[in-house]
Amino acid sequence: MEAIKKQAIKLREQVAKQQQAVLKHLLHLGIENVAVDKAEIECHQQLQNLYNSTRAAKAPSSFS
Repeated sequence: MEAIKKQAIKLREQVAKQQQAVLKHLLHLGIENVAVDKAEIECHQQLQNLYNSTRAAKAPSSFS
């Protein structure tokens, strides 16, 4: 079960990084409407990082 949780965390982080890369690419192409979405995704990623760090702090030492 712990391995699944670790894998889920890694996948979430990978998706967030991929989303940021796509948004940066779109911004370089001159698509301005993406700026709002970029801010939302950055906020979501910060919340996800906070959630991950909180979970890691609450979990037993074998989880980290």
